[in-house]
Amino acid sequence: MGAWLFRIVANLCKDHVRSPRRMDIPLTPLAAVLPGADDPAADAEDAEVRTRIWSALDALTPEQKEAFVLKHVEGRSYEEIAAVMDLSVSSLKMRVHRAREALRGLLEEYA
Repeated sequence: MGAWLFRIVANLCKDHVRSPRRMDIPLTPLAAVLPGADDPAADAEDAEVRTRIWSALDALTPEQKEAFVLKHVEGRSYEEIAAVMDLSVSSLKMRVHRAREALRGLLEEYA
């Protein structure tokens, strides 16, 4: 998929978030809503960890969150993300680094 398409989708998502008429749709992975296989305690712990991670991600700036998710969730290359976000690769790397550091600090609070 081309970088231009990612940019269009990213802009549409940003517009949706800014819209006063938006409906919040949870980004819960399918595994979180399926019944657990054998261990309800492990399922509850996994759900708690997911909740903490999403809370930490929501605490990032929108720019940090976008860069982090594109790099570490979507698995995109720095070059591809830089084109999508209209940044230099070095600026993008710094943004991802700062997002990682912020997440580390936020998640250490839970530990």
